[in-house]
Amino acid sequence: MKKFILITLISLMGLFGYSQVTNNFQNGNWVYYSNHCWGIGPNGSYFNTNVIPNANQGFNGTKTCQTDNLGQTTVARLESPWVNLSVGELKFDHAVPSFNGNRQLKVYSVNVSLNETLLFTHTYTNSSAVNTTLNNTITGVHKIRFVWTSSGGNSKGQIDNIVIPGVNVSDPSNNCDSYVPPVDTTFINYYPASDTSTLVFEDLWPNYGDYDMNDLVIGYKFKIVSYTINQVTDIYCTFIVRASGAGLQNGFGFQLPIDATDIINVNGVGDQDGYNISSNGTEIGNTMSTFIIYDDQHKFMSEWNTIKNGGICPQKTFNIHIQITPQTVSLQDLSIQDWNPFIVVGGIRGHEIHLSDYEPTTLMDLSIFGTGNDDSQPLQGKYYKSSTNLPWSLDIYGTFNYPSEKSDISDSYLHFQDWVLSGGVSFTDWWLNTSNGYRNNDLIY
Repeated sequence: MKKFILITLISLMGLFGYSQVTNNFQNGNWVYYSNHCWGIGPNGSYFNTNVIPNANQGFNGTKTCQTDNLGQTTVARLESPWVNLSVGELKFDHAVPSFNGNRQLKVYSVNVSLNETLLFTHTYTNSSAVNTTLNNTITGVHKIRFVWTSSGGNSKGQIDNIVIPGVNVSDPSNNCDSYVPPVDTTFINYYPASDTSTLVFEDLWPNYGDYDMNDLVIGYKFKIVSYTINQVTDIYCTFIVRASGAGLQNGFGFQLPIDATDIINVNGVGDQDGYNISSNGTEIGNTMSTFIIYDDQHKFMSEWNTIKNGGICPQKTFNIHIQITPQTVSLQDLSIQDWNPFIVVGGIRGHEIHLSDYEPTTLMDLSIFGTGNDDSQPLQGKYYKSSTNLPWSLDIYGTFNYPSEKSDISDSYLHFQDWVLSGGVSFTDWWLNTSNGYRNNDLIY
């Protein structure tokens, strides 16, 4: 039932200005960050820095990076992965929470020849947290190195909420050496090829409900950046919430067929109350990358946009940026046409609704299958269909004139059921054709 269009264009422009390398240490394990090419470790053989529970009221979150005892440590530092720096703001929070002795933090950029350039020096005079923003003008491949110096006392340094402008170009599979592809092999991949496509959902599954397919109407578009066909580095997603004809507090998310550990970070999502999200932005509990875009569409849609002559509110757009560890995901692995969108109904995490024959996530309550009007048969690969193959969600190429509130889609689009019963063979233009006999305009919003 889906319409897939994917084209690949060679682009000569750099996209580094759209990206950031961030670390808020919320994973809570220094080994995790070391595996992602951060220079960190809890003893002198490494860098005398570790990830600990956050005891500083000046920092956000529950974890932070802390040095060893600065009165006894000759080297205490933290290094970023190799980053193809762009002009922008370099940000970080830091402190010496139990202050004594003389303490200083220096920040350097380090180029591929390991030459240092001093960017920032701060001498601590008290234990208050310091929020620092530097205007970075350095470009090209560098690390950012944070170095603490001291004399006397036994206090420790802390740093958190790091934001570095640029793209992570460290290669975990090659001792975290930098990988810099030639610019003329950058590929831009779009799905769909032009405009946006549209998802519509009926949220009363496993029952038909009013079957107006307007409980969520959301446009989407993907842009995938790769340095070669086999090295996806960035995914940019645009989601446009056009209608929210639901009384329930529904969330929206999607899953990609790649391992969650291959994701570096995710930016641009809305509220995620009630969901367990890891430090890299993926949902905890799913081995495949699962992203929650928002928890409740009513938070940003003051009207439903489904009632004729009723209230209207602006559409809500989410611009999502997903950064992927270099050399871990190919375009074939990503298989963007197989992305798996879903809604979570009424804030109940186990109550998911997906497109027909798309598997639920591992957090789904499987006991709902086969109840009400649902005829899902997981052992046969049949999901989210009735006994007559009616779906509870549709993926439609382009924009879609969705049914008005309480108007059954079969009454609004007169060949919809013919299309469903034929298995998608007959009346493939059921939603597009405006000829007589195709639609009842009185029932379309």
